[in-house]
Parts: sequence; C-alpha cells; structure tokens
Amino acid sequence: MTTPKTRRRQVLLGRLLTLFALAAAWQVFGMLGDENVKGVPKFSDVAVAFVDELSTSSLWTSLGQTLTTTAIGLALCLVIGIPAGLLLAAHRF
Repeated sequence: MTTPKTRRRQVLLGRLLTLFALAAAWQVFGMLGDENVKGVPKFSDVAVAFVDELSTSSLWTSLGQTLTTTAIGLALCLVIGIPAGLLLAAHRF
C-alpha cells in the first residue's frame, strides 16, 4: 500500500510527464511543416517568445484586457442567465 506522500509524488510525476509529452509532441508537430508555411510554430519558438514578452508591458496589457473581457462576459452571463433559468424553471411547459 502506498503512503499519501508517495501517491502525491506519483501524481506529480505523472502530470509532469504529461506536460513534457505534450510539449514534445508540439515541438515535433511544429517541425513537420514547411518553413514557408505559417502553420503551427515550434514549442521552443513559442517558449522563447513568451520569455521575451515577460519583460515587456504589452503582455501584461493584453492579459489585463483579456481578463477584463472575460469578467464582463461572466457577469453578463450571470445577470442574464440566472434569472432566465429561474424563470424557465418556475413555469411548466
């Protein structure tokens, strides 16, 4: 029988191996395309670009805009969806 600590390590290792396998598959899939075709970029290119963007304000500005839009959409869904759901549930059709 495994201890909880050993089980946590196994789960963490499984998750890390899954992420590694996905990154490796992404890298291979990105390398399959023609250089002149704008398809899927290689994982390594994306990782380098991400690290470069971390030092600029454009990444954080875009992230803020995305999160604001997401929050507004969620709020609208809650304001419209909950009353609509309650209204539909209150009446028999």
